[in-house]
Amino acid sequence: MDMPEYDFENSKQEWRAICTQKQDISIFMKDWYFDAVCDDTDDWKVILIKKNDKIVAAFPFEYTKRKIFWHIGNPWMTPRIGIWFDYENRTSYYKKNSFEEEICEEIIKLLPYYDIFNIPFQPQNKNWMAFYRNGFKQQTYYSHVIYPQNVDEKILWNNLQKYRRKEILKAKEKYSIKTETDWEKFYDFFEWYYRQKDVPISFTKERYMNLSRSLQEHSALKIDFAYDEMNRISAALYSVLDFDRNYTLFVAFDPVKKGARALLDWKGILDAINLGKIYDFEGSMIPGVADYNSRFNSFMEPYFYVQKESRRIKRVQAIKEILNK
Repeated sequence: MDMPEYDFENSKQEWRAICTQKQDISIFMKDWYFDAVCDDTDDWKVILIKKNDKIVAAFPFEYTKRKIFWHIGNPWMTPRIGIWFDYENRTSYYKKNSFEEEICEEIIKLLPYYDIFNIPFQPQNKNWMAFYRNGFKQQTYYSHVIYPQNVDEKILWNNLQKYRRKEILKAKEKYSIKTETDWEKFYDFFEWYYRQKDVPISFTKERYMNLSRSLQEHSALKIDFAYDEMNRISAALYSVLDFDRNYTLFVAFDPVKKGARALLDWKGILDAINLGKIYDFEGSMIPGVADYNSRFNSFMEPYFYVQKESRRIKRVQAIKEILNK
């Protein structure tokens, strides 16, 4: 299969070095995170853009073949990726915009062949003009977040929905919270939670363990458990810790134990803002989930879902439609 004349293997090694040096790279774009969530380290690539022999931008992505189609996308348990920019001395809005568009044009030209391009971009990636000019489409999605700027616990508490405040106050009397690193205990409870819902878990325990082990090795994992008076787990919250925000990645709770989950979310919010970080519910467009998150007076943070399909897949889809008539 024809691919651009680009040394993907060398760029991956260079990216590994950059990830150890730069502090402003999202955890979901780090080399070690991709290693943990991809089935094979060959399943992901990264395009690096250089200016004067210096790396000024990077675009990591999963690249896999499913049946007969090639996919560019985000790996399992990687909510949002995108493009990392090193703006250097570009501080004005115009210079940043021009730089972003120039970089994106270069990245698009270097993409390997694909039939499906599906990338949910980081909320910081707000400029998709170059993608638009090259025939990509975009949908706006939302995550619910709480920003730490000029916010203290009292303000946050007063801004909570009245019902949520009552729920948390009652929960404080009934449950104790412990922060632990026992990801096996979390998985057992998570498995129990899904059995109660009569829904299968969509991933293997081995995958979960690989991710948890890697997060722990990089000091990026926090698991909070809420215990009742009988020392039984009532809720558990699995968080990923990034340099600028904490994400909720997994949650499990006993629906009979009222308020336990809300209490854990409240603790997670306080833990994040006390460190000057954003608390990211890692949102959802599912109405019920979005409604729950919004009741913490969270902000709807938009991010772009950028997509494109090849002519080949469009032809296959057209043939299927004709045959199904």
